[in-house]
Amino acid sequence: MLLERSRYFAATFSRGAFDSIERTTFLFDTEVDCFTDGEFMFIKNTKNFESTFNYLGRLLACAEETVDCVLSAIPVHNAEQFRAACVTQTRFMAKLASISTKPYIADLSFERLRAVIEDHGLDIQISIIDGVEGLVFDPSRERRWKLLKLLDDDFLNSNLTDARYEVNSKQMSN
Repeated sequence: MLLERSRYFAATFSRGAFDSIERTTFLFDTEVDCFTDGEFMFIKNTKNFESTFNYLGRLLACAEETVDCVLSAIPVHNAEQFRAACVTQTRFMAKLASISTKPYIADLSFERLRAVIEDHGLDIQISIIDGVEGLVFDPSRERRWKLLKLLDDDFLNSNLTDARYEVNSKQMSN
């Protein structure tokens, strides 16, 4: 917290007199909001952490950029509903941040997504509007995550059993 924006004040005491502080000064309280061990960040106070590092602003910017990328590659017939959901719900924004880091994002195609939808029997509607075939984002509580999970490559096939899976977390192995 910059001292000039604080409700507190500070002065230096030197040689028997108080003096004002002319240079930028930071004021720290005794509460710890987050700390790092050099590899991981541990967050104690999420709200303060997010405020300090403008987390939600950055997340929103990433979500908007990722939605633009997806919509430029994939026809989504109710694109404005999709965009609105993606930039107003924090969990959607976090999922889009994950999607934005995937190396395949630049190679997304309707045909590839259609193949996954058909292979896994996903409840994602494909429709033709004005001669353009595209995906339909369903904002209902039961199905609003399906399209984002598809984009995040959450539907996998087992080479061992030929089973189809919807993952709830992924960890890359070396």
